[in-house]
Amino acid sequence: MLPEDVDADAVQKALSTGMDGLSTSAQRLLIDAPSTAMLMLIVDQFEGDVHPRAGSAARSFIGLLEHAATVPNGRCIVVLTMRADFFDRLGRYPDFAEAVRGRSALDRHRDDAVQPAAGDHRPGRSGQPDL
Repeated sequence: MLPEDVDADAVQKALSTGMDGLSTSAQRLLIDAPSTAMLMLIVDQFEGDVHPRAGSAARSFIGLLEHAATVPNGRCIVVLTMRADFFDRLGRYPDFAEAVRGRSALDRHRDDAVQPAAGDHRPGRSGQPDL
């Protein structure tokens, strides 16, 4: 979500200019903010971007995220959520996987998240038992 006074078309153009598009956009968005202000980008269901059938747009997006999260003096914080069973697919992007591995925080309450999805297997109930 962008502030009302931000030109979304200009941001989209900046994002498509190269790997520094996201970090450059963050600098522009935060130009009048205190120097400690950061842009937080939250990507939910990131497993869709690391799916084997993800195309070149997904690969470009991953490159933007990697650069924005690791550029020195960058002003982006990137938060990714993804299913644990897709985590190994980050290996298709070795540099990105290393950046994520070094900064990841795994859910300490895994069972609390997985159990409802897996189902309680009582008669009349269903779920995804392979979770």
